[in-house]
Amino acid sequence: MVAARSLAALALALVAGCRAAEAPCGAASPCEGGSTCVVGACRAGTGEVIRKPTRRVVLDAVAVAALEPGGMAAAPLVVPLGAASRPALTLLLAFDAELGPDVEVEGAFLVLHPARESAGPLTPVGLEVAAVLSPWSSESASFGRAPRLGAPVASTSAPTESRGPIRLDVTSLFVEHGATNGLAVRATTIDAVGARVAVGSGSTPGPRLELYLR
Repeated sequence: MVAARSLAALALALVAGCRAAEAPCGAASPCEGGSTCVVGACRAGTGEVIRKPTRRVVLDAVAVAALEPGGMAAAPLVVPLGAASRPALTLLLAFDAELGPDVEVEGAFLVLHPARESAGPLTPVGLEVAAVLSPWSSESASFGRAPRLGAPVASTSAPTESRGPIRLDVTSLFVEHGATNGLAVRATTIDAVGARVAVGSGSTPGPRLELYLR
């Protein structure tokens, strides 16, 4: 009887552990360590993240603007998101991602690359992404004339120990064709250095949009 009770208790503990491990991720519970939240589950931050038979399309940003009070160059080489010296920085990105009515979007991910020549953050930096709701251009955008932004649709963190790509799941925006004016990235936490992501034509790839289409 004692042995049976012990086995039952062990089984319940294992079930509880599995349930805890399978707790869904999301904007309120982002993944850690550079992982990406994909349909409620954390996946590794490298390689392809959709396993279904799809066509993978990778797009480079066609327009970039970094906005903050006081103004700055519209397209710098590196943007320090979440840096204590520039806490209000917002990164605007546009992609040539017009999709036909017959195209099904299985997945869409904004990919940011930490600048190779820059130090990483001292503490993890939270990042969130939202749709840009009104037209803008790199030449005319400024903090005082910033386009309207939607509510955040995805979040993650830029870790200190990894220099790999940072992915944000924006599938919902492209399934609903709601990202026609681009994406906006902002930090949700502050760090002395910040998450320094490449946006210019340096040695590190700039922002990219990964689309998985059917």
